[in-house]
Amino acid sequence: MDDHPNFGHFLPIGLFLIGVVKGRYKTSEWINETTPIKVKSHGRKAQSIFRAGLDYLARILNHVDTWLEELFGAVALLFETRWEKAP
Repeated sequence: MDDHPNFGHFLPIGLFLIGVVKGRYKTSEWINETTPIKVKSHGRKAQSIFRAGLDYLARILNHVDTWLEELFGAVALLFETRWEKAP
């Protein structure tokens, strides 16, 4: 009988969360390099770097459906047969 708790099933979840946090931070650094976050009069940034990345990824995920529609429309244009001869 094993009396010790086994938390091995949490390992993949933890690694996934670490990857998400690291990716969000890398995104945040990229955003701060391209468009720097404003510094307020008291010397602090108006928004944390982590929050800037979170907002950016949330904005992307909220508009995925419209981007997919545009992508599918563009792909459909590639396969459209407009170049048929007129009668």
